Amino acid sequence: MNRRNPDLATQSVVHLACEVFVRVQSNRLLSWMLLLMSAALSACAAGPDFHRPKAATDERYTNRSSAALTAPATSADFQPQQFDSARDIPADWWTLFHSDALSALVNRALKANPDLAAARATLLEAQENVLAEKGSLFPSITANGSATRSRSVIATGAGSANVLANDFSTSASAS
Repeated sequence: MNRRNPDLATQSVVHLACEVFVRVQSNRLLSWMLLLMSAALSACAAGPDFHRPKAATDERYTNRSSAALTAPATSADFQPQQFDSARDIPADWWTLFHSDALSALVNRALKANPDLAAARATLLEAQENVLAEKGSLFPSITANGSATRSRSVIATGAGSANVLANDFSTSASAS
């Protein structure tokens, strides 16, 4: 402690306290950073005996192939279902259920939804809007011009005289 100048002594104590605080805080920060980095790096370790599994090569959802026919129906009016994996699903698949309510619902949904032409038109509109907005990135030049002609009657000592005047103005700007 400096007895000659008490302010200097106070300043050095404050300076020492600030230094200690910064070192403690930086050590805490360093400790937290080391802890987080070690946790992150240890999470990446899979072990020395790890082997990547082979990708699945399944061709169907079940382990065995489907039966050609379902179990026979209990009534003589019904035929057993047949599975044909080579046959495509028809575009109007809902008609296979022979349900008027389902067919009406699907038809109503198809009429209410935009078709491919409407989707293309919307996409084209969006592309044109993008192009229009890109135009604001380029410089703009404007030019204006005007011409006026006026006739004035001036009184003179001998009478009056007609005076014609032409006024031309132009302006241009670039931004």
